[in-house]
Amino acid sequence: MEKIMLFFPVIFLLCFPRIEGQVEGDGKCPDIPVQQNFNIDSYMGKWYQHASYPSKIDLPSTCHNAEYTLLPNGVILVGNSKTFYPSMKKKTIKGTLKQVPGENEGKFLINFPFKRGERRINRETPYWVLETDYHSYAVVWSCRENINNGKLTNTRYLWFLTRSEDLLLDTLDALYDAIGKSPEISQYEIELSDHYKCNTTS
Repeated sequence: MEKIMLFFPVIFLLCFPRIEGQVEGDGKCPDIPVQQNFNIDSYMGKWYQHASYPSKIDLPSTCHNAEYTLLPNGVILVGNSKTFYPSMKKKTIKGTLKQVPGENEGKFLINFPFKRGERRINRETPYWVLETDYHSYAVVWSCRENINNGKLTNTRYLWFLTRSEDLLLDTLDALYDAIGKSPEISQYEIELSDHYKCNTTS
């Protein structure tokens, strides 16, 4: 029974077709519990994305990973890398991560500056670490509120991160246990990420 439960999330994900677009909700973003007594030093280093909600900014690409580096001045540098189809060329974008003032918890704001014409745009986005053990897995959530035709809606993002490029079944089980604690998080839109031959791309 235990082995069946471990394999179930993988089989479940692979049996459903890919969902295009992004995950939307009505009204304000839900207030979801995050990791308490957050240890920034232990969170630093490299993480691999193994599953996520569908996102327009990730299409069509693979081999997603992120590197976090804490500088002496307290600024956290972020390097997000991905490999694009069909060229299989790797691209890295640079940004910063800062903890939300107040309680020492896993709420951050992430910023990837970009240019629009001659203007440099800084747009901070919530980056909430819902749960992590620092050495094997992390669940990250983000939500952005929008006004569409006078109606308040929200766009939701979810990432399963691991320290290993190979997805271990016990790690996947821990990730699903983590999101199962928040009924506001739907599991049906989660898609597995592809890391096949990622170490051979350039």
